[in-house]
Amino acid sequence: MINLEVAGEPIAQMRAKPNYRNRCMYDPQKAEKEKIRWQLRSDYKEELLTGPLQAYILYYFPIPKSASKKMRKSMITGEVHHVMKPDKDNLEKFICDCMTGVIYDDDCKIVDNRGIKLFSEYPRTVIRIVRLTFNPKLQEELNKLYEIDTRDSGNGTFPRNHPHGERIEANFNVPSGDK
Repeated sequence: MINLEVAGEPIAQMRAKPNYRNRCMYDPQKAEKEKIRWQLRSDYKEELLTGPLQAYILYYFPIPKSASKKMRKSMITGEVHHVMKPDKDNLEKFICDCMTGVIYDDDCKIVDNRGIKLFSEYPRTVIRIVRLTFNPKLQEELNKLYEIDTRDSGNGTFPRNHPHGERIEANFNVPSGDK
């Protein structure tokens, strides 16, 4: 398990912009991404991670100055969530792109990404990366939860009453613990 923290207000991914002079697209956040990568490199100096990974990301946003004392307390305790822009998926894109080449070789290694937007007096992004390994007991529990029939040589099928009669894979990778 790897725990990292990026200081400063969380940044959302922007769209690539066109350069009309040479007719190509460019990344308007290239400098910001490199700044975050330097922060991550200073915290993580080990080899790049391989295999399936799970990311837990907490985005702490600053409390608006216009918030009353009562609202401020509610925001800090988590009673009031950050339900305004930027979108969580754009935040995830940006931070996962920044971790590419520092923590792992490509962000396609992240198979499960969980994030939450919160308020804090100290804006930052907290990241926890966990390697996923196969755990047969949890696999069986997941199969029961999703009502997947695995009796047919490891390949699952939809339940009999499911509207689609097609076959699906029933192999889920779930975390087995901290590594």
